[in-house]
Amino acid sequence: MKKKMALFLILSMCMLGTATVHATESADGSQTENQSDSQDAGTENQKSGWQVEDGGWYYYADGQRATGWLWDNGWYYLNPENGLMITGELQLGNREFYLDESGRMYEYQWRNTGEGWYYYGAEGIKSRGWIQLEDGWYYLDPNTGLMVTGELQLGSREFYLDKSGHMYEYQWRNTEEGWYYYGREGIKYHGWLQLEEGWYYLNSENGLMVTGELQLGNRKFYLDESGRMYENQWRNTEKGWYYYDYEGVRSSGWILLQDGWYYLNPNTGLMVTGKHIIQQQEYRFHESGRMYEKEWYKEKGEWYYYGTGGKLSTGWVYDGNVWYYMDKNGVMQTGWVNLNGTWYYMYANGAMASSTWLQLGREWYYVTTSGNMVTGWNQINGIWYYMYSNGVMAHDTVIDGYELNSSGAWNVALSAVNAAAQGVITLAGADLFSCYRWIVDNCTYQSFYEETPAGYTWQEWRAVQMFNNRYGDCHSFAALFGYTARALGYDAQIISGYTTTVSGKWVDHGWVEINGAIYDPDLEYELGYNCFGQSPFSYRYYL
Repeated sequence: MKKKMALFLILSMCMLGTATVHATESADGSQTENQSDSQDAGTENQKSGWQVEDGGWYYYADGQRATGWLWDNGWYYLNPENGLMITGELQLGNREFYLDESGRMYEYQWRNTGEGWYYYGAEGIKSRGWIQLEDGWYYLDPNTGLMVTGELQLGSREFYLDKSGHMYEYQWRNTEEGWYYYGREGIKYHGWLQLEEGWYYLNSENGLMVTGELQLGNRKFYLDESGRMYENQWRNTEKGWYYYDYEGVRSSGWILLQDGWYYLNPNTGLMVTGKHIIQQQEYRFHESGRMYEKEWYKEKGEWYYYGTGGKLSTGWVYDGNVWYYMDKNGVMQTGWVNLNGTWYYMYANGAMASSTWLQLGREWYYVTTSGNMVTGWNQINGIWYYMYSNGVMAHDTVIDGYELNSSGAWNVALSAVNAAAQGVITLAGADLFSCYRWIVDNCTYQSFYEETPAGYTWQEWRAVQMFNNRYGDCHSFAALFGYTARALGYDAQIISGYTTTVSGKWVDHGWVEINGAIYDPDLEYELGYNCFGQSPFSYRYYL
């Protein structure tokens, strides 16, 4: 629609008329002709520029009236017939112009009338239809050129122009009916609309923004008071909670969120809480709706465990490096549990006992690493114990010929040393002197440096080794005789201390005392002195 200014210049040149002849009135009232080429008229009498004549304005160039279009720091139009400057509306062919009171043509300019606003654009032509200005789009009536405001429908497209005529574009409009949105090219939206802050839905028939619940086909949505669609979002109502997914669709059934699983009623979409049977499987949900998973739940004093996938667990459960057992109803068990003939013990907190002794009342039991209660003979930490068929540990009794002490242990060391003592008695006879003489006559002195193994005292180990090897040091002589004396029923004390040598020096030594009498088989072996119940040497105990 725009044309270059050069076209105006060409237009003005075409419209400028030739110089006209003007009549001037003499002092006596007669008229004379004043021609521009008259040699009688001096150049000083030629009119130039704007002149007022007969109440109107004319423009003279080279003494001649101009006509048509005139450029004088703006465009003016002079009557082609008489050169009179035109003001107001002007129509030339099918083009309309407007010239203000000074005659200056409106160009790129709004004009306000009692009817409304008109716009004169490039070349001063009155605009019609759509025009784009720096501040946006406007629409002028195609017939009259009047600026349109308010609602506008062109074919199937709807627009809105404010009081200033400015077209709404990427803009909300609030009315008594509600909100409308005008998007790209100013067209009123219908249906789904995505903006930076989210999705909106405009009524498909009238374009009104929808709020509240919305159902499209079998899908349900919710739009808040601002019209924004709920998306990845919970909604709380008087009935309960609903969830709308990443597409804004109200969810139903199982949904997985960052903090866990939720279940929404398949029919209503309402979030469930508490215990629910889903496809014949029991699940439990927190008040927040989150499914219990790898979590404990206590109800009416009973504990339940919901494992991987949220299912109620039965049977064995491993949690926190501890085993638990749940019955067929999912109830956590405590105390003794019999599974296929094997007994297990569960503490009050449900944890299975393993690799440990259990004192229940006055009785002792033992369970293995696998948690099963043991029966019969069992070696525990290197010591043998016997458990009856009910798992109770035997103590202070003899089982299979083995003596068990008050702690239930069969003392291997004690058995070994008793066997050595009985060996001496068998070989020497059942009297104290004969046993003493057998040890002196059948054992030899040799330094002894072996370490005492676990489960033995040093006296027990030396007595056993002395009998088995027939050699040892003074402490070995004393140990074997001491245990033999005890086997014969004597209260024999095996002593370690010091004794004097022939030269009178004190040396480390071992001997036996029975009722205060000294028995020293080593010195009798080494020096030949009678040391059965007596000794020529002095003795003292370790400090």
